[in-house]
Amino acid sequence: VGGTNYIEQIVHAFDGEQIGNPDFINEEVFALLILRKAGFALDDKLVQTLMNYILDDQNENGSWAQSTDMTAAAIQALLTVSNQRNVLPAIERAEQYLRAQQTEYGGFNNSEFSTAWGIQAIHALGKSAADWYKNGITPPEYLGHRQAEDGGLAEIMSLDMRLWATAYAVPAALKKSWLQLLSEFPKGEIGPKKEKLAEKEPETTPDIPEPESNQPLGNNSDVNPDQIQTEEKVEEQKTLVAEPAPELSAPEQLTTENER
Repeated sequence: VGGTNYIEQIVHAFDGEQIGNPDFINEEVFALLILRKAGFALDDKLVQTLMNYILDDQNENGSWAQSTDMTAAAIQALLTVSNQRNVLPAIERAEQYLRAQQTEYGGFNNSEFSTAWGIQAIHALGKSAADWYKNGITPPEYLGHRQAEDGGLAEIMSLDMRLWATAYAVPAALKKSWLQLLSEFPKGEIGPKKEKLAEKEPETTPDIPEPESNQPLGNNSDVNPDQIQTEEKVEEQKTLVAEPAPELSAPEQLTTENER
């Protein structure tokens, strides 16, 4: 897109264990979802590593990051590898967590954001919103009740937040998960990762230590004669240091490449 290979950037962001900030799981979740749609096979090492990383990060209560939104996203990502060991039990625990987060108002966490993500997970699981009634209200009906007259959601929030909430609600209202929205295409060629060039340090003239004037030379046989500094050698060294060094041109600035 626009000359940028975004799949390549995801691959190059992988450090051998995970992607991005280790304090957040969203990078691994969305990377797995995208890579599986981008032709990366189940037995691909990157796919397997990301899958295991996500599984290991699941909390005891079935959530990821104690978040309805993140748990709903993780469900969709793990469904791309659902036939792998331990994946289905993790998805089942995640579904139970979502059910526990559904409020009496029909939505999740009484939030348009969480409800939209939750609805996508419901459809990704092949379930019907009718199975998620709470006080006679389904999650999609909750979104409908929260929609303002201008068509947007999260009416009391800032414009930016309203845009996000409304954009999230569109695929949910269409009953489409990311598994349905994302197209599949063959795996393309991934080029080598371009490393940053190290900047060249400027050369410096080494300091010549001053000799100890009262140091006895003696007749120590262990002393290397070549290491003994006579007064003539000291004066010669001082003269060399005193002479101004020739003016050096500034080193050319190295161009660093950052494809990430």
